[in-house]
Amino acid sequence: CPHHPQGVVAGYDREHPWRKPSPGMLLQAARDLDLNLSRSWMVGDALRDCQAGRRAGCRTLLLVQDPAARPRDSSVDAVAEDLLHAAALILRAADRPDLSPQP
Repeated sequence: CPHHPQGVVAGYDREHPWRKPSPGMLLQAARDLDLNLSRSWMVGDALRDCQAGRRAGCRTLLLVQDPAARPRDSSVDAVAEDLLHAAALILRAADRPDLSPQP
């Protein structure tokens, strides 16, 4: 999202519902692309990514350098060290909402 309340570009120097951790961008994408967010994953490298995903109704995965250092935040469903590991976790949990995505 190009908006930032302390930005210097006129028109973008404000809060906006697309700024994470607000879910606005994800909700708009779901409307535009007919996505089922309850069957979708938000993968990000910051807690605000997972918070936006959770608020939109997605399962969430946080990319971290050390998966043992999992943050204590209810918006994070899974952690992975890289996208390959993230994809494996997501595929494993794809049709099993009861299955924890943790390794």
